[in-house]
Formats: sequence, structure tokens, C-alpha cells
Amino acid sequence: MYMKALKMKLLTILFLTVSYPAFGASFDKGLDCFNKKDYVCALNEWEPLSEAGNTYATGNIGHMYKEGLGVKQDYHKAIKLLREAVMGGNPEAMLNLGFMYQKGYGIEQDLFQASLLIQLSALYDNEVAQFKMGVYYFVGAGVKQDREVAKVWLKKSCHNGVQDACILLTSVTDLAGDKELLDMLANFTKGML
Repeated sequence: MYMKALKMKLLTILFLTVSYPAFGASFDKGLDCFNKKDYVCALNEWEPLSEAGNTYATGNIGHMYKEGLGVKQDYHKAIKLLREAVMGGNPEAMLNLGFMYQKGYGIEQDLFQASLLIQLSALYDNEVAQFKMGVYYFVGAGVKQDREVAKVWLKKSCHNGVQDACILLTSVTDLAGDKELLDMLANFTKGML
């Protein structure tokens, strides 16, 4: 009896693994549609995937509702979908939901909550989230100001190709001994939040 149950579990895993490429093909088609700004097509591809538990499709749909892309902008629906995707481990959804907390879109502005979500995304090697964490630590938004930690995040983001991170890192490094200029740069940088 135990062996039969084990065989059924293994067959189920094998079936899910073999059928995954078809699952991914619809996601890729949705991504192609999205990149061509055919948001109706993207939504049609991603909704069934989202309903089947694909957190990347769910996160992308949440982003569409956040921005009003092909759908009526609805922050509350975006938050619901992005939270669902975050719970499934989607780093892009973490970043998007973090931005919503940062700006107070459909939710009370909360820089601490934003920093937690964005840092989670950064830990998944999301270069934009790494840049944001560099800015957060540099200006002390949602986290205790720590310019050394800021440089670590900016260096990672720069290494991953974010030009703004490279520029800010160079500025922070060049001004390292001048607290007054660093504070002025931090005030200017708050505009990046």
C-alpha cells in the first residue's frame, strides 16, 4: 500500500515537472504581449496561470492594477494580488508592494514596511531593490542611517548594472570625509524615494 502511494506521488511530481514548459510558455507569451503593450493579451495569458498558483503571473497582474495597464487602476486589488505573490516568494512583487508602501498608494505610507519588502527583494538579487536599499540606508528612510551599509547595497546594484547606483556610489565614496557634503547629497537623494 505504501509503495503504491509513493508511486502515485512520484508520478504526480513527474507529470507536474513535464507539463511545466506548457505552463511557462503561456507566461512567456503573456510577457511578450506585455512588452508589446498588448495588456489585454497579457492579462488573458496570466489570469489562468495566476488562478493555478503561479506567483509571477499574480505579481504581474498586481503590477498592471497598480499602474492601470490594460485595466482600471485599482490599488486595493493590486495590493491583494501583490501580497499573494509576495507570500509565494516573488521578488518582483516584494519590490512592487514595497513601492506601494513607500509612496502610500492605496495603503498608509510606511517606510519601515517598504524597507522590509524591498530588502527581501534585494536579497533575491534584484538590482533595482539593491539600489533602493542603498538609497534607504544612505538617507535613513525606514532604516537607521548607515552609509557603510548603503555602499554595500549600492556596490551590488552597480555590479548588477544599475547606472544610478554606480553614480551614487562614486559620489558617496568621493565625499567620504566630508560630512557636510554627504548630508547635502543625502537630502538631494531623498528625492529618489
